[in-house]
Amino acid sequence: MSEPTVVRAFEIRVIRPWGLMTILATLLAAIARHWWSTSAGVVALFAFGMIGASLHPMQSFDDLVEGPLEGQVARIEQRGTPDEIQRLLVSRACTYLAVLLGGMFVWTGFAILNGRWFVILPGAYALAALIGRLLKSKFVLAPPRSVDSLNASV
Repeated sequence: MSEPTVVRAFEIRVIRPWGLMTILATLLAAIARHWWSTSAGVVALFAFGMIGASLHPMQSFDDLVEGPLEGQVARIEQRGTPDEIQRLLVSRACTYLAVLLGGMFVWTGFAILNGRWFVILPGAYALAALIGRLLKSKFVLAPPRSVDSLNASV
């Protein structure tokens, strides 16, 4: 296995778990026949895919289908992309993910919890800012751990 990269750590520890939780929430909304929430979940899944794809600018759609962390092109990308560029890619993905999760909070607040806008909108802004800051402090400012710790957390 190759040396851990910031992109790999972010993909394994953040994108995959949040994507899986979004898939489950979308399926539960579909089972409960909440069609607007199901539609919002599908849009969120596309957004997760776009965020994940933005982490791998050298890979084509076919390469991403094989697996963004596996395959020949992925190995070349991991070895050939400097750490500074990887940190910039992850920083941008952290911002997009924070905005997406803030939007999901707004949708949940309005669609499911029937909350008031003057509570939901500042809460979503605070949540997005907090998530963005936490993700960037974890993945952009701190170096990734060893491969063994990455494999143990999967």
